[in-house]
Amino acid sequence: MTITPVARQYISIYKSELEQFVFEICLQPIKEQSIQYTEAHPEADFVGTEWISDMKPLSVKDAAIDEDTLAFVLVSECSDSLNRNKKEKISFLCRVTITDKIESVTIVYIQKGEASETSLIEGRVFVDGNLVPDISPETLDTEADAFLAQYYSDALDKPVKVPI
Repeated sequence: MTITPVARQYISIYKSELEQFVFEICLQPIKEQSIQYTEAHPEADFVGTEWISDMKPLSVKDAAIDEDTLAFVLVSECSDSLNRNKKEKISFLCRVTITDKIESVTIVYIQKGEASETSLIEGRVFVDGNLVPDISPETLDTEADAFLAQYYSDALDKPVKVPI
């Protein structure tokens, strides 16, 4: 099957909707916040503005959501602007608060290498690349109870019709 040039523009270059959101919408605020982070944390001597300015995003992983906050690890390839041949994978744990717009972007930490830090997003519901919650059958009742306790606690006391 041959893909026509017109059809090609509709084929996504992203692995998921989350990746598209992060790469297209959040990347510039992440770069800006990362520069502020490195200035506030001089002990992170392997990362500086010269590395972040040349950031090439590779993947988004360990996404979790809690109310209006999305947390994820952005793995990027960065190269030193003074030495383009020197490249490193750098991970950024990010928190993005979203309402009808992006309210804030926060860098929790920056780490050399490909990090997987789920303890900093504990208590949140992990989601897949399309932001669908990853709720196992074992935790479904617990999640349902927490949801009802927060949004319709009467349903936990007695059987009631839950308005949808």
